[in-house]
Amino acid sequence: MIEIVNVTDLAGTGFKSGATVKLRNSGQSDIAATSVSVVSATKITCTLNLNGKTPGQWDVVVTNSDGLRGSLNGGFTIRQTANVTHDVALTAFSASPTSVSRRQTVTFSYTVKNNGNVTETNLTFRLTYNGQPLGQPKTIASLAAGQQTSGTINIKVPRKQKTGDYLITGTVSTVPGETDTANNSQTVKVTVK
Repeated sequence: MIEIVNVTDLAGTGFKSGATVKLRNSGQSDIAATSVSVVSATKITCTLNLNGKTPGQWDVVVTNSDGLRGSLNGGFTIRQTANVTHDVALTAFSASPTSVSRRQTVTFSYTVKNNGNVTETNLTFRLTYNGQPLGQPKTIASLAAGQQTSGTINIKVPRKQKTGDYLITGTVSTVPGETDTANNSQTVKVTVK
């Protein structure tokens, strides 16, 4: 989420055409203003890109083209933006058919949704049986907030597979800071006859 702030009334005295504006905070990179316009000797307008910047008090520094500088310590406050939520979920998972013979193919269908409010990247959907990988995982390169994607994985039952019930789990990888990991996996039963 990009935070762009338009400053319409930076007040002071002695501003001259060509002045620059920046925000400074100890231990942080300076934030240089863009679109700086000296409206009068007492007013400047400018634009600040606060994307990814540390919340807190920042010093406002104005430097005239002749090198004269003025500052206001703690003159600008960056507030914490809205809470960021990371949550990807496996919203649908099924097998078809659920009762198969050896050498028959089972199609596992899945839908993954981004329930968070930021784009998530490099997700992986995989199948497991008793904790062991089954088939090739699928990569989901990017999923915007609220977006979902669906896909399938086909698994051919080996000819020497023992008959019986098999619990196959589909799981989408967790993302850093995820708030709810309980919705990342589901299990279906496939019977080999």
